[in-house]
Amino acid sequence: MPWRRSLRQVGHLLGPFMFILLFYSIGASADDPILSRFVEGLTANPFLIGLLVSISWIVFTIASEPAGSIIDLIGARKAILLGGGLEAATLVIIWLTKSPYVFAIAMALAGIGSAFFWSASRTHIANFCRGKTGAAFGTYVASWGLGWAIGPLIGGALAFFWNIRAPYLFGAIVLAITVIVFMQILPPDKHIKASKSTIAKKLRGGFLKDGIAFLKIAPNGVKQIFLIQMLMYSALQIVLIFAPLYFIKLNNAEIGVLFFVQSIVFAAGGALWGLLAEGSKKFLFVVTGFLASSGVIFLLLKSTDFISAIIFMGIFGLTLALIEPISDAILNDCVDRKARGVANGFSQAAYGLGGGIGPLVGGAVAAIYGISSTFILAIALCLGGVVVGLSLRR
Repeated sequence: MPWRRSLRQVGHLLGPFMFILLFYSIGASADDPILSRFVEGLTANPFLIGLLVSISWIVFTIASEPAGSIIDLIGARKAILLGGGLEAATLVIIWLTKSPYVFAIAMALAGIGSAFFWSASRTHIANFCRGKTGAAFGTYVASWGLGWAIGPLIGGALAFFWNIRAPYLFGAIVLAITVIVFMQILPPDKHIKASKSTIAKKLRGGFLKDGIAFLKIAPNGVKQIFLIQMLMYSALQIVLIFAPLYFIKLNNAEIGVLFFVQSIVFAAGGALWGLLAEGSKKFLFVVTGFLASSGVIFLLLKSTDFISAIIFMGIFGLTLALIEPISDAILNDCVDRKARGVANGFSQAAYGLGGGIGPLVGGAVAAIYGISSTFILAIALCLGGVVVGLSLRR
């Protein structure tokens, strides 16, 4: 069958990278179930909690397009090593300090590291997928999604049995090890001859010229994809950040289980939907994902016990998996190989903008109307995604 041959090709070219990416994601996500509770130890104000959590996403958004422009110059390999090393260092800083100011600085640095790592990793996938973007990005999402399922489970357990800082130390160790392994398995970037002066020029603002030029000539649908990705991550981060505060009867380990179930189903769904989307009308997957997610968030809001919360978090992961890998595939199908760094930089910026706006606005809404109101906000964002997704059919 054709899809099996394409999957074997993807596995042959990208298998080792996907495997190590899984472990990287475990370290990067270990603090997820305790992040809002960790910040709550610094301030009890819901708005300030949302603000501190949003710092890394805000910086991630600002840094993603410059990172994408630089990736086209230095290559994906160097960018992955740079971003991964910086993320590992920031986790060590957070583990060592108790200052909210140092925490804020570390979150900003983490945003820069994430911008380089995730923009470069997606560019690497797109460059080696041989046009089978649905299968490639489905496998990619399955790899990091599986890691993002295991990481919160381990992080929640460490926080429960040890202390709330333990997930940061664990994450730093895992990221450091995986960065070293990436150095061994990633091939050198071909035809990369950018000078230090050229890179410095990009850092001084040359990336703006690249970004503006890309947006001017971007194919139809690209801007809608960026908006879709922003809406998705805004809704997702609202649920992930405020669920631990909403389900106050659940301990850290139980919150970790909720995140595990959501992410493991997301990972499996990403691989499944990616394969099924090959040769299909991809926009239908996106629209269905947003519509179904809005309904699931409503049911999650009505959950009153641990078991029902697990069930609906799992379904939430499955519905989200209809959106992210498919939108990534649509985007990379649209753009030329030489512009993929910039395109994926913009895409990561869209994710980051959503991830920053969601907790920030959600925190403000929670401070005025209560924590449960954040779920209503997430539902509204998903319905907005339905409208935007329908515009892709043209």
